[in-house]
Order: sequence, then structure tokens, then C-alpha cells
Amino acid sequence: MNNGEKSRADLRDIKSRVIEYAALSEAKPEKSARVNQDSHLEYQKGDLFAAVVADGIGGAPGGEIASQLMIAASKEVADREAEAETQPKKSLPKILDEMTETGDTDIRDVWNRDPQYSGMGTTFAGLIIRGNEFACANVGDTRIYRKRGSIWGQLSEDHTKEAELLKKGVSPEEAMKESHIITHEIGYGPDRIKPCHHQLPIKSGEIFLLTSDGIHTRLTDQELFDLINEQDSAETIAQKIMAATKIKGLYDDATVVVVKVK
Repeated sequence: MNNGEKSRADLRDIKSRVIEYAALSEAKPEKSARVNQDSHLEYQKGDLFAAVVADGIGGAPGGEIASQLMIAASKEVADREAEAETQPKKSLPKILDEMTETGDTDIRDVWNRDPQYSGMGTTFAGLIIRGNEFACANVGDTRIYRKRGSIWGQLSEDHTKEAELLKKGVSPEEAMKESHIITHEIGYGPDRIKPCHHQLPIKSGEIFLLTSDGIHTRLTDQELFDLINEQDSAETIAQKIMAATKIKGLYDDATVVVVKVK
């Protein structure tokens, strides 16, 4: 889903865990003549829940196609796992790996067949919940955050030149000049990229955010934290985050997915 679409649902898995989610995505106003290059997925079937955000790489042709292919691949993999009759089921990190591998293959197939799309790619941020565990993974600069009570932090790792420079001790002011350079992406580059994983137990009351850079480059981590009221619905939280982003100005397509575990 993209281009200003939104979704919300309350879901119950077979272990009676309730998952509430909401998603909002908007294109940069100045670029309204072209399609939103962000795409997102919220998925639930049986005991499997998945949320994915993909941000087509700007400056390259077909960014919106790349992000849509990534979402389609993620749904295909989720469907296979949810409908599988074999036991034991795949690990959550394995499912995320298959999502990125399938998306990468599908994107490369397109630009191998049609040179006009050569170089197209996308970021990926994926969250999967099943039973009492969750796993998340990312490629690129699309982020995943988690709030557990007063504990708040980014679970994903930014794959940008800025992040690399910061690790080397370069000042934040200097490193910021390279923030637009993505070092890892799905669909482009000589090597297939393995996503960074986290797999942890999940507890009732946890809240996850998945955001494209159109959100987290306008709002600081602290500002995002301050906008999350545990008493609010997922839809209200998403609306507050998008409104705060728009006040600061949409510099890029912006997507936020909110997932509440009850």
C-alpha cells in the first residue's frame, strides 16, 4: 500500500495475542505528480503477523516498482509460511531472509530484462510476530523502533555512509553531509545483502514503529518517543507522528507503521 493509504485492524493469533496496527504513507507534496516510492505491508494469517516497509531508492529509475516488488515478495513468503503444513515451522529470521532474497531476485529479474530500470533498488524493514517471539530485520535506512514501558530504542541498523563515518569517529556535523548515501539495498549491487536480525521474546504492551527516512529524518528519536502514548490506539499514534512530520515539512515520501502488542 502507498500514496496516502492507511490501514488499521485488531487481530488475534491462535495463542490469543491481540495485535493492533495502523499505517500511514504520504508522498512529498512537491512530488505529487509522481508516485509515492514508499510501500508497506501489514499481514496476518493464522498465527503469523508481519509488517514491512520498503522505500524505493531515490534518484534511480523505478524506485516505486522496486518497493512494490519487495512488498509483493514479502507477502508471497508470508503466505507460504502461514499455509505450510510441515512441522517444525521455519524460524522467524529465516522467513525474513527469504523475504529479502525473493525481493532481491524479483527486482534483479526486472532490470535484467529491461535496461531502463537498471540500478533500481529498495530498502527493507520487516517485523514478524508469532506466538511469544518477534524478529525484525532491515536493509538500508528504513528503521524499526521498539517501546517497552520506559525503554525505547532503535532495533535496526542504518546502512548509510553517515553511519559508517560515525563509527569511525567522524563528527556528527561532518557525517551528516553523507546521510543521503545508502550503502546496502535490495536489488542492486554486486552482492546479495543479508539483513541485520534481532529475535527476542515479546511481551504485552510493546509498541513497534517502522519508519521510512521521510519520518525519522524530520523527527528525532526523542520526538518519536514523546508522541507515543500507550493509551492511544495505533491509528492515533500514526496520525500524531505523520502530523508532527508534516509540521516540520515533508522532504521525502513518508511512511509509518505502528504495531501494538496487547
